[in-house]
Amino acid sequence: MPTVQANGIEIYYETQGEGEPLVLIPYLAADQACYAFQVAEYAKHFTCFTVDLRGAGLSSKPEGTYTTELLAEDVAAFMQAAGVDRAHVAGLSLGAATGIWLAARHPERVKSLSLHSAWDATDPFLRVIVEQWRIMAQALDSVTEMVIRWGRLDGAAVRFSNSTDRWSTLSRTASCCSASIGFTSAVWAMLIFR
Repeated sequence: MPTVQANGIEIYYETQGEGEPLVLIPYLAADQACYAFQVAEYAKHFTCFTVDLRGAGLSSKPEGTYTTELLAEDVAAFMQAAGVDRAHVAGLSLGAATGIWLAARHPERVKSLSLHSAWDATDPFLRVIVEQWRIMAQALDSVTEMVIRWGRLDGAAVRFSNSTDRWSTLSRTASCCSASIGFTSAVWAMLIFR
């Protein structure tokens, strides 16, 4: 089980392939295995480093606030500890936001940056929705469980009821946004990890 000590935590990672280094940063509540289908092809051209971010998979899960800036510092420290001076960096959703901060704070480490479902800021509407999701995740004791349950609602908007410890369906239509797990994790991470 390959791990490195970096930025005060243990970070789990896997490597595959040969060539220039490619660091793959996962999305919210996912571990490095989220890239399982892509790595086989990428490994034909790159040495792929897939990482479990702080709080996910087999990496350390310390208490405290996690920000995209902190996750970027973790990735930079991981790269140093793993002997990766400079790499192509790809991220999805939370991984993309982390990649933005990595490139901004450590440009010497980033040879190229590939961002998928990225964001750089949010607006008040999404802030309110994501705050409701944060409360839901706390009530469920799991960000992963919240994402899975949200994805199963098939487009239903949900809210946390202030009068009870249960969440309830507000509407079966989500005309303003998609309730897919990808969208959910992107919007969720936008506020919680910012």
